[in-house]
Amino acid sequence: MGKLVALGISLILVVGVVIGTVVGVNKGRHPKDDWSAKDIASGGTSTTMKSVSAICASADYKDSCIKTLTPQNTVTAQGKMFQNEETGIVIQNCNIVPDQQLSVDKLKIPSFLGRPWKKYATTIIMESAIGDFIRPEGWMPWSGNFALDTLFYAEYNNRGPGANTAQRVKWKGFKVITNRNEALRFTAGPFILGNEWLKNTGAPFVLGLKY
Repeated sequence: MGKLVALGISLILVVGVVIGTVVGVNKGRHPKDDWSAKDIASGGTSTTMKSVSAICASADYKDSCIKTLTPQNTVTAQGKMFQNEETGIVIQNCNIVPDQQLSVDKLKIPSFLGRPWKKYATTIIMESAIGDFIRPEGWMPWSGNFALDTLFYAEYNNRGPGANTAQRVKWKGFKVITNRNEALRFTAGPFILGNEWLKNTGAPFVLGLKY
C-alpha cells in the first residue's frame, strides 16, 4: 500500500500518490438505506435509526455495525497494518469542504477528518483550510478503543472554522504538530522522495511546506 499525499496544486494519480486541490465530503448515506432529514434530526429515534439498532443488536461487532449503518462522514480511513510500513496519508494545502449535497445537512450529519481502518493508521492534515462541518473532536474512533494508542494522526498549521484543535480527541496517537521541522518530514520531498520523480509527471508540485 503506497503513501498518499494531497497537495493543493493539481490532481494526479501516480503509483499510489495523489496530489489534489479540493477534498470534498459527500452526504453520509448507506447505499441500502434511504435516510431522511427527519431521521437525522431526530438524533437516532426515528424508525430508520431504530432499525439500525435492531439490526446491530446481536452483532459481535455492534459498535462498528452501528457506525457503518449510521449517516456520517470521514475524509480518510488509512490502512497501515504494520508499524514498520512506510505508508500514510498526507493532506497538504487543500480545501476540505462539504459536497453541495451535504451543505444543507452539514451540521446534522457528523463529519470527521478520519478514523482508523487498521492498527497503525497514519494521517497528517497540514496547511489546509478545514470547513465548519468537521466536528470539534476532529477524529472518529472506529470500534471502541481499537488503534487509538497505535495510530498516528496529526495536524499542523491549518486554517478555517474547522481547524481549531482546542477540542480535538485526547488519544495517545493524536498530536498537534507545532515544530516546523517535524512537519517537514511529511512533505512531498522526504515523505515520498518527490524530488526524485515528481518532476517527470509534468504536474506542478511543492516539495516542502507551502507557508
